[in-house]
Amino acid sequence: IKCWGKLIPISGDKEKLLTQEKFYVGRGKNCQLNIPDHIFPYSLCYFSNEKNKQLLCIEKESNASFISINDKSVSFKNLQTSLTNGDEICFKGTKHYRFVFLKMDKSTRPP
Repeated sequence: IKCWGKLIPISGDKEKLLTQEKFYVGRGKNCQLNIPDHIFPYSLCYFSNEKNKQLLCIEKESNASFISINDKSVSFKNLQTSLTNGDEICFKGTKHYRFVFLKMDKSTRPP
């Protein structure tokens, strides 16, 4: 499976390679990015690479106020948000979990 993106943590944690069609974030043990914060739902959102367009998709049952992109809160109306290289994504719970999104293409993809 090809790597289409990467989440680089701003502090702590390890970088996460986005290889699945849908890369889930939440406190559920089945999430690829597991955030063990009791405030978060089991599945908060997922990253998706659809038709070579990178998206952050909020789960319908989730509270979008847990997420900001480049220090701007994500709106409930925008259940899908396009991502660009270098976007800073913050998951806001009892503490903040910050990552930088990097798009992987042929020139940046590991062999």
